[in-house]
Amino acid sequence: MNRSAIYEIDFGSLCSQGGQVGPHREDPGWQMAIPRAVRVAINLGAFFLCGAVLLCLLSTLQKLAIGAPLVIEGYIVPFVFGGLSGACIGHYIVRLSGLNAELRKRVNILETFIPLCSGCGKVRKPGAEPILQDSWLPMETYLSERTGCSFSHSLCPDCLWRLYPKEAAAIFETMARMRGAGNEGTEQEDGKRPS
Repeated sequence: MNRSAIYEIDFGSLCSQGGQVGPHREDPGWQMAIPRAVRVAINLGAFFLCGAVLLCLLSTLQKLAIGAPLVIEGYIVPFVFGGLSGACIGHYIVRLSGLNAELRKRVNILETFIPLCSGCGKVRKPGAEPILQDSWLPMETYLSERTGCSFSHSLCPDCLWRLYPKEAAAIFETMARMRGAGNEGTEQEDGKRPS
């Protein structure tokens, strides 16, 4: 495919493909990004014209039905009002379709079957060979690669009691005293030693 080919802009897919255009739809390998301001101006202009033309056509039908004369002055208000309405509606259509595409992308990231080791909790990479050591990733690594999440580690009260019983007793006693000073007469269930 020749890179000097004339660009074909598909207005319907601009918002769903992030403003990417190429020489032809069949060649997704060579694409360039359209700046956001240009994309917004193209979209608003197209929707303005669509709204203006639609309302002018409806105004013409109405005038023909009642037998009113077709004069240019009678189209100024429908053109402006239709254009502004079309631009507003188009803006929200583009915005909603972009948000919808982002939501679908986020949902699809984790809507897959995740093979999890029942012994250590590691996750096998999709399509990887189960017997290879580098096919398995810690849960945190797997999720951060797929979602961009960051992780911080802490201990739940059960594990704190199980791993550090002396420190847990001191921590929860201190917390109970601190809460008791501010909340006299209220009982706290948090952090009680599990039975």
